[in-house]
Amino acid sequence: MLSLQYKIGRGPTTEREASYLMPYLVHLANALEVQRTFTGLKRRYEAILSALDCFQLGVCLVTEKSEIAVKNAEAMRILDEFSGVRCGADRKLVLSNEEEARFFSEALERVISNSAGQAHHETPVFLIKDRLRDVPCVVEMLPLRDSVGEFDKGFRGALMIMIDPARTDSISTKGMELLYEFTEAESAVCSLLTQGFQTNEIADERGVHPETVKSQIKTLFDKTHTKNRIQLVHLAHKVNLPIK
Repeated sequence: MLSLQYKIGRGPTTEREASYLMPYLVHLANALEVQRTFTGLKRRYEAILSALDCFQLGVCLVTEKSEIAVKNAEAMRILDEFSGVRCGADRKLVLSNEEEARFFSEALERVISNSAGQAHHETPVFLIKDRLRDVPCVVEMLPLRDSVGEFDKGFRGALMIMIDPARTDSISTKGMELLYEFTEAESAVCSLLTQGFQTNEIADERGVHPETVKSQIKTLFDKTHTKNRIQLVHLAHKVNLPIK
């Protein structure tokens, strides 16, 4: 931190004093430029990101240096509660697992390349594990394209979406029921599944045999092209309207 103190009424800076400040001017200019970018992004996009809280989606704009330029309330909650990922004092994302941190850095660079039109990579989706919880955080990285020139020149970043599969209080499966033509029984099982019910609990709730539920779950995965409950919840967040 650079701190300058002047006595009130002392007059302008002398040439000697200015010479002492010269080595720091570049760093000061860079700091002001970064702050200006963050402030501009926050002003333009904070309201939009706040609206996405209704979908229980954590959304961040992340710079090429892994700095969070702006984030919504759900993203702040996830970053505060998950032990596997957090926002450091310097705004940088910190992942506790080295392998996950390396994958995140590589994914961020690939997505930024997509944004710049330098390459075309598949949108990365990965999990961040939490040592205190059984359910990991689902993360999706998306290219941040600026076709109308709203970002400052030279800004490079990506859109990061975080989903907490354990938070099922606002997931509606109505859209999935229509889109994938679920039967009444499949719809009921899907709703319970996204709420965190296990196979035996669903069987008890519906008064059927667990093998029946297993068969219905398999059909749900086949119809939605998902492989597990986490992917099903991820899909639900993508295609359903919030009920909050």
